[in-house]
Amino acid sequence: MICLSKMESLLMALEESPIKEILGILNGKIEVIIAEENSSSSIEAANFLDARGHVVCPGFIDMHSHSDLQIFLDSPSDAKVRQGITTELLGQDGLGPAPVNKDSLNTIKGLLAGLDGMLPDEKWTWQTFSDYLNAIESSELFSNVAVLLCQGPIRIEAMGMEERQPTSQELEKMKYLIWRMHGGRSFWTVFWFNISSLCLRRYK
Repeated sequence: MICLSKMESLLMALEESPIKEILGILNGKIEVIIAEENSSSSIEAANFLDARGHVVCPGFIDMHSHSDLQIFLDSPSDAKVRQGITTELLGQDGLGPAPVNKDSLNTIKGLLAGLDGMLPDEKWTWQTFSDYLNAIESSELFSNVAVLLCQGPIRIEAMGMEERQPTSQELEKMKYLIWRMHGGRSFWTVFWFNISSLCLRRYK
């Protein structure tokens, strides 16, 4: 059954000013858009929402989100979706929560704390990047998410936090970790370099 909503304002790309339309919703998707002047009073729907006085527009995409850990809290915040954000891109600044192991957990937690907040130890149920993606998929999310595979945790996995050029063996381990953890599901692999650290200029 189509649910028609009468909108006071519908923002469309390339339109200089808002327009008035009636939206027909079927199975959670826009099925039909009818100009208000072409509608009739005999339109029927299972539900009717009078949205006059409000603006209807596509969901926003947060291209730099730090909700990597917040989504696993018992009561995750709905602040983003209340602002119209329906998709978030996680894994920013070359640092994410996976891969992680018992030796690197405290280091990763400390690095993420400033921007991503703290997550209780029992909530860290993943080790590999694929495990992390599976944990996201099993969570109740307010929005869609895409995840970047970050170089930071991969480097820490291969050589810890030592500020030096990686050995050829360590570099090969990083390459292997990226190949193994990509799994065809990561949006991209992001590298972040601290330009204030001169030693990073020598990194391959």
